[in-house]
Amino acid sequence: MERIVVLAHGQFPERAKTAVGLLRYGDREVVAVLDRDRAGERVAEAV
Repeated sequence: MERIVVLAHGQFPERAKTAVGLLRYGDREVVAVLDRDRAGERVAEAV
């Protein structure tokens, strides 16, 4: 299985529609979301 790291500095989640789509509906495992503006937050809190 492929694993994905999403790079979305300053865009997550409002302007990172593709990234949010991968998280919600993708068939690959997203192992990390990198966004310096949301450091320390869990993805579930941001989406």
